[in-house]
Amino acid sequence: MLTLEKIRKDHDGIRIVFTGHTHRQLYVENHIASILNPGAVENSLWGYEFAVFNTKTGEAVFSRIMPNHPVCSPVKIGVISDSRNISDLNSYFWVKLQTELNKQGVKHVIHCGNLAKSDIGREELKEFEIYFNLETAINSTPANWHKIDPENPIVKIGGYRFCVQHNLGEGLMEKTERDILQLSLQLAGKYPETEFVLFGFTHQAYLEENEQVIVLNPGDVVRDQSFVIIEVPRNEITFSKIPRSPLSS
Repeated sequence: MLTLEKIRKDHDGIRIVFTGHTHRQLYVENHIASILNPGAVENSLWGYEFAVFNTKTGEAVFSRIMPNHPVCSPVKIGVISDSRNISDLNSYFWVKLQTELNKQGVKHVIHCGNLAKSDIGREELKEFEIYFNLETAINSTPANWHKIDPENPIVKIGGYRFCVQHNLGEGLMEKTERDILQLSLQLAGKYPETEFVLFGFTHQAYLEENEQVIVLNPGDVVRDQSFVIIEVPRNEITFSKIPRSPLSS
């Protein structure tokens, strides 16, 4: 954090820092300055990698050219977390999220945690398959809402496995790259064949690519109206935000 503060002061309030060298895609969104590593074209982990950053909307897309053409059809999954009391703060949030997900052709949504029980079964989400992480007990849910088992927090979509670990975000930003790699190896060993580890708990959107899994946090819904779209099998990851009205507070 101190390094980011210094970079921003030295470069007149710069908001995003582009880096490379590690050959791994990385994104840490911060209100002081964000860091973006597009990965590598050669010697990368998942294909010929690149990223696109939209300076107007703040959208960041991490993508790749696959070395082989996938046989299976693409599937898009929306990811959100920590929506908490968003319905009380923004009465238009869910309908706007519905619009954005429909634009992108999303059919599945994973909610990493900290979901208000009153938002379960929302009309705006009836056309999606929702997988949600809720620590408290609940009697029943609509047919398209699927509670994630805390003992086996794996969501399977399109042949891909997503491990949902909401509280992983606690203290994660202070961990080194080596620490995160060790953590990823532990989770991969505990939950074999997992491709993605999804978490929440922190306000910062986050992406860390390594040999075993891709670790990501979709960002702050309440403050920034952030969400992520994952497209498999290409593993294209888009960090986006719901457009704000010019008159919104």
